[in-house]
Amino acid sequence: MDANKQIALIILIFTSFNISAQTSDVLDYNKSITFNLVTPLDTHSPRWRMGYLQDLNERWKFSVDVGFATQKISSGVHDALIGNKYQLWEIRPEIYYVINPKKKTKKYFSAELFYINHKDTYTNGSYGAVYYDKADYRREKYGIHFKYGFIIFSKKRLGFNVYTGLGVRYRNNTFSNVINPVEEYQGDTVGFISNNVQTQREPTYAVNFSFGVKLYYKLYKKSKNN
Repeated sequence: MDANKQIALIILIFTSFNISAQTSDVLDYNKSITFNLVTPLDTHSPRWRMGYLQDLNERWKFSVDVGFATQKISSGVHDALIGNKYQLWEIRPEIYYVINPKKKTKKYFSAELFYINHKDTYTNGSYGAVYYDKADYRREKYGIHFKYGFIIFSKKRLGFNVYTGLGVRYRNNTFSNVINPVEEYQGDTVGFISNNVQTQREPTYAVNFSFGVKLYYKLYKKSKNN
């Protein structure tokens, strides 16, 4: 999916949420759209991440965040860090438990599942002891985070959510269509490997750290009686 189609899909999703909120007959502050302020600055895999938050009751909330990126929209300060075919998409459903719903600042615990699909093409790089002129790269990463955070809503419709947490992740990196791969050991060239090989690096499990800041925008429509 190209950048224009990705952006159009995101706009369609959040426009649908807004229309749903505006058709309500009563004041309704239990729906919000969110924008992550940290992910565009990620030096390894910058992307735009937006979400939708829905209250289930006083204590429980549910959200879904969607992230996306391409080389075109992530260019600029990240040009030296991403390749010329950079693409990424992700999805993150999350369930929240509010510790004290009577407080103005909503402190919570949450559990978040996540999946990331990242593709790129690198030049003059390496993986392990193999150096290459060019290679296609794919990274799949998924896991779970357990988070603690707090949501601060102002008297108006804007608010902020700051969170941190730990979890576990599984990552699988694949290099394919490798051009002129050369294997080296301790600085000495061992030999050439046939071109266009495909190699899959060892899948890895590890602890994963989570931190972020979200901007919230509350959705509501004035009562028809007003």
